[in-house]
Order: sequence, then structure tokens, then C-alpha cells
Amino acid sequence: MPARHSLEPIRASTWLVVLVHGLLAGGLWYWYQTNAIGSESDNENLLWLAPGDFSTSTLLFSKSASTPASTILNQPLATPAPASPVAATQSPATNPAATNPAVTVNRHIMLRRETSTTTSGGNTSGRLDMSEVDNAIYEAFYKNWVPSSAALSLPRQQRTAVLRVIVSRAGDIESFDLVSPSGSQDLDDSVLAAGKLVKKIPQSLPSSFPKARYECSLKFFVE
Repeated sequence: MPARHSLEPIRASTWLVVLVHGLLAGGLWYWYQTNAIGSESDNENLLWLAPGDFSTSTLLFSKSASTPASTILNQPLATPAPASPVAATQSPATNPAATNPAVTVNRHIMLRRETSTTTSGGNTSGRLDMSEVDNAIYEAFYKNWVPSSAALSLPRQQRTAVLRVIVSRAGDIESFDLVSPSGSQDLDDSVLAAGKLVKKIPQSLPSSFPKARYECSLKFFVE
């Protein structure tokens, strides 16, 4: 009778190889199923547009369950707020004219009559007749006297000048001279300049005035 050969038992290493192949096959099957499902899901979320539907003024988003595709396509680009100008945040430049208003010079003229030319033999009635002449002299010199604003920086004792004026019977200014200078060349020059501008006053001496000419003193001062 021929001898039988018994099958050898399956070794443990063989089972290990079979197990590894099974795991690899299962992994490949799972990867294939996962990628296929993901591709179908991506295809469902894709939104296909015709070439004419593209616009630079709109944003294209993928379709979501909460927002319709038409609403997303018509949504305009968000326009950023314009930056505030730098000049708006800076304080405006200081205007010297606004902080330093023009200096106003208060000018005054006081007229004093010479006693020898307004009285005769103790009679003082002629003084009343000279009021219109005095007003005409005052108005003429006040109108033409323009002192400099620098006079306000002078000491008070240098802000006064006295001018002697002689008027003819016809109202002409025959002469004038500075009998009491102020001590300031600018102020004295402004007084003399006014004297040069006044040639005649619109008022003649009254007939009752006994003298051939009328003499008075004008006190110019600023404050």
C-alpha cells in the first residue's frame, strides 16, 4: 500500500499575509467610496455660468443651503469707506489776522483860541461869532490827520503835539508851525502832513471879528 502524505498545517505567517491583503483591499475600497461621494457632493455645489454672466462688479460664491444662488450672484462688491483726509484731522492753521485784530488809534484834537485875537478892549462878544470857524478848522484837520498805529507804543508824554494855525479872513490857512513837538518823529510828521493838506477852510471870518487874521492852537494826541 503506498504511503500517504498528510497535509502540513497552515503556518501562522500565512494567515498574517492573508490578513494584510484583506486590510489593503478594504482600505482601497473605502478610499474609492469616499472620493466618489466627495466628487458627487462637489459637483452638486458647483454653479455653472455662461461666459457672459461674469462681471467685475460681483462676487461668485458656491451655492449654500441657506442663501439662494441668485442672491449671491447679484450681491455687489463691498466698497471700502474713503479714508478721511489728513487735513480734516489736523487743526487748522492759526490766522494771525483773526487772533490779532487791527489796532485802532483813537485820535483827538483840541482847539484853543488865542485871547489876543478874539477880544478887543475887554469885549468878549466876538468869541461867540468864532464857533463856526472853530468847527471848520477842527473838521479840516481831523479829516486829514492819520497818525501811525506805532504811536500807541510811545510813552504817554510823547503822544501829544501842538500846532499853531493862522487863518486869513477869507478862510485860507496862511501858516502853521509845530510849537510843541511830541518827541516822536513819526507823530510830529503826521501832524505836519495834515497841515500841508489843509489849504483852506469852508468858512470865512465873521465881519464882527476885529483882526485881519485868526490864530488858534490845535492839540493833537492819541490814546
